[in-house]
Amino acid sequence: MERDVHQSSVGEGFCWSAPYFYDGATCKFDLCCFAIFTYCIYLQSLLTHQSPTLDAGIPDAVACLDKQSPRLSSPVLVNFTTNNSTDSGDDCSNNIKLCVQSGSTTITAANKVLPKENIIGSPTLQSVFDNFISGKCTAIAGGRAEVAPTSAKKSGYDGAYEVGAKLWLRDPLAMAGRDDDQRWCDVIFWTQQALFAAEERNFTQSTASEMSTTSVFGENFQDFFVNVVKAVGSYAEVYARNVEDIIPRRGFDIINTGESGILHSMPFGDLSVEGDNPLANTDSTISKIHKRGHLRCGITRRASFAEFNSETMEFEGYDVDFCKAISAAIFDGPVDNIVYVDLPASSRFQYLQDGLVDVLSRITTHTLERDVKEPTTGQGFTFTVPNYYDGLHFGGIPPYGQCADNLDTQSTECKGMKICVNEGTTTEAGVRELFGDQFIFPMSGGEASLRGLVTGECNVVAGGNHDVAIGSVQSVGYDGPYEIGVKTHSKDPLAIVTREDDPSFSDFCYWVVQATIFAEEEGITQSTAGSKMPLTNLFGELFRRMLQNAVQAAGNTGELYSRNVERLIPRAGLNQLNTGGPQMYSLPGI
Repeated sequence: MERDVHQSSVGEGFCWSAPYFYDGATCKFDLCCFAIFTYCIYLQSLLTHQSPTLDAGIPDAVACLDKQSPRLSSPVLVNFTTNNSTDSGDDCSNNIKLCVQSGSTTITAANKVLPKENIIGSPTLQSVFDNFISGKCTAIAGGRAEVAPTSAKKSGYDGAYEVGAKLWLRDPLAMAGRDDDQRWCDVIFWTQQALFAAEERNFTQSTASEMSTTSVFGENFQDFFVNVVKAVGSYAEVYARNVEDIIPRRGFDIINTGESGILHSMPFGDLSVEGDNPLANTDSTISKIHKRGHLRCGITRRASFAEFNSETMEFEGYDVDFCKAISAAIFDGPVDNIVYVDLPASSRFQYLQDGLVDVLSRITTHTLERDVKEPTTGQGFTFTVPNYYDGLHFGGIPPYGQCADNLDTQSTECKGMKICVNEGTTTEAGVRELFGDQFIFPMSGGEASLRGLVTGECNVVAGGNHDVAIGSVQSVGYDGPYEIGVKTHSKDPLAIVTREDDPSFSDFCYWVVQATIFAEEEGITQSTAGSKMPLTNLFGELFRRMLQNAVQAAGNTGELYSRNVERLIPRAGLNQLNTGGPQMYSLPGI
């Protein structure tokens, strides 16, 4: 979060690809070196990263550090205490001098484990080892490559040496770019996505010419994805060529095919860093929201996601709760200063681009086209990490539900199939890839599509798994025979959407979503968020409680799902927390 919002060394934030390597995310430790990936062959830029923090050095010192350093999910959020008892026989912190590279996530963690007088910062890795060799320190901290015995030997040290077994923090490694050039940020992001997509679809360096072309980056870059994979191969090839021999591929670094959870929070970094106050800029989105006194949140009525309660006269649902989380983060707690704007799919991006809503929290899939050049506006948009993973499903009156699920248009009983679909959506695009126009009946909205079963306009509905759920079709008045297909015909990672013209507000919404995931990982609930969620200065003093307020307003991801979605769709697959399984996943559009 620190580097995304306000990196203290430069006074601004950066944009990021999705992580291409999860380091320090598992408990098992490998004594091995780390090879840098070859993404920069295509990007022609330097790749900088921080590796997992491990302690290494003289054996007694390492043993001491291992006692002092529990494995952390986010080290700056934990209050460390060293054992200063003089009569327990366990105190060794005063005998430790730890050398570590300055300006790294490693030194942030080290400062939470040991007193500052025990830490010696150095500008380069070689200078870290120089201090170690000269006796200025008894241990070093750094990444797997940095603290490996081979690194010590290459640096000139040949004495007793041991690498600690504990990890102090997790480091998802990613490519970074400046926030001031959104198209370049898109290039970085979708370059990395191409490597995942190539592996998922079994494209290799030798078959790269079969990758899809694209017009989103302009006519001179139609072979963007072809060239990426032609340069370095798929993610599997990149990993096998550079890393497999020394770090066998497993855990988070495997492609997730949908069977296991993928919700996983990113590290917060140093939350004490004082960032820029968005209210100081009168043109900022947050400043405008504060001035008008309410957040304008774009939603779409859908069972479990956005429903109007006629008794309370209020909207409620999964998407609505994320509106509340953002509002609470902006206004320091209140959730009643929100104007909900019910938007049709066909005009939602225009409303956002024109400033008629501040944010979309309404069943919107993150795709390449929408990220770079959305067709109805000609503009790109910024998406948070997905907060719900969905896909194209079919449900319908027997036998037509199964006909659609099996893509059967030839059987006698299937020839009368009529599929209602919400126009202007990725669902419509997906259905058109599978069926001819004679089978497709676009409708003006999601509820209108479902009501087609009641009016007889269709005998099949297409949508996400929540759309075709029995509870959804019953909510519009259909109570006849009904069957739901078992197949998922597309990827639909749904996310919160903001405009690209205000990276600070986009970051703000991104970390609100991350806060709900982090809270579930740490066992923090809506009722305990006020005391257990961390404070942050990254958006200035006035937004110090933004993470606490967000979770207090909406709860963690588990609570959000249980309260809103569980009654329609039991939580499973990608919508679960990732506790150590596959994490690599390409977004749709390539």
